[in-house]
Amino acid sequence: MELNLSRQLWTYPTHAAHALILAARDRGTQHPLAVAICAAHFLGAKNISDADLLADIAADHGFDHLEGRTIAVDPAWHARVEQAAAQSAAAGIRSVPHFVFGGRVAINGGRSEDEIALAISEVVASG
Repeated sequence: MELNLSRQLWTYPTHAAHALILAARDRGTQHPLAVAICAAHFLGAKNISDADLLADIAADHGFDHLEGRTIAVDPAWHARVEQAAAQSAAAGIRSVPHFVFGGRVAINGGRSEDEIALAISEVVASG
């Protein structure tokens, strides 16, 4: 991946993007949609708070354009995003990414490959 964070000069609100990602769960397209939105933001330097852009992306992942746009601007979907964020915070998730290995070892935030491998090794060693 050719990640160049200097291309993306802005930080955009992500509620609309997260609403679509939540809606995609039931369609089985959640992961590819999330990857496409991340690529638009990080690689394409696109405004992922723009409902039309998100609808265009969602149209390739099981939504029609109008439906994608409607979800992106729907306050009820935004409330679901807030609820999911609150549940995550209550579970101790404070950053992205957040990994839990074996239900016991948690890693918050961006970590090196060595730190992740060590966490996995600890879980495997403890059975």
